[in-house]
Amino acid sequence: GGTLDVAPTATIGRDLVASGGTLTMAGGVGRRLMVAADTVVLRGKVAGDVQATVTNLRLEDGATVGGNLLYTSNNRAFIAPGARVNGKVQRTPPEGHEVTVAERVGNSVIAWLRGLVGLLALGLLLVLVFPGVSRRTTEVVTASPWASLGIGAALLIGAPIVALIIFVIGLIVGGWWLGVAAIALYAIALAVAYVLAALFVGRRGLELLAHRAVHPLLALLVGLVALTLVGLIPIVGGVVTLAALLFGLGALALTLAQIGRPTQQAEPTLT
Repeated sequence: GGTLDVAPTATIGRDLVASGGTLTMAGGVGRRLMVAADTVVLRGKVAGDVQATVTNLRLEDGATVGGNLLYTSNNRAFIAPGARVNGKVQRTPPEGHEVTVAERVGNSVIAWLRGLVGLLALGLLLVLVFPGVSRRTTEVVTASPWASLGIGAALLIGAPIVALIIFVIGLIVGGWWLGVAAIALYAIALAVAYVLAALFVGRRGLELLAHRAVHPLLALLVGLVALTLVGLIPIVGGVVTLAALLFGLGALALTLAQIGRPTQQAEPTLT
């Protein structure tokens, strides 16, 4: 718990091992510096590695570390512009470190933003490359909500079961990769269904507020932000996410069925 000051004129020819409350190192160390202290201030030159377990670590102007700077701390080291580390700088959080509320909130925000960006990229692909499918799917949700819900529930439960059966049969007779491909397509369909449900939510919400048609990209952004934010709420978020998947998956299946259905030509009437 004391204080150790190494003067600028002092030089340790080999390793320096120290512990205490505060270490101020203004002199030179010929090899490694290994220290456990509350506060460590480096102003001199360490020829080798610095290994420190500290609360606060400062490298001030003129400090030089010839090797790596490896330290265990809850706080990031302050490295002045005039300080130099020739090797790598690596911080390791102490074992048993409790994550603070601010860290939890920050991690949640970062995870939400990453998910939002990924879904937005998929939505842009759908809206810009397949505008007809995305538009028809949102229209199907409006025109046939219960059919979309029922078909979506059947696909959500039945598709992975069918894929698993195909995989097991494939292991016996060959063609197991068809089951793997079916699972991959199922995962892609879920992501697409969620994005299309967000497009529907954004479009309907903005149309109700603005009383006019809105651009699909704006509707997509608003819908994704709304659904993903609600999805963060315990229990309620899970229910809303499940509903979005069911409606989106069912409406997508109905839309693809309508697109694949051959158009019937009207028979000419004889006069």
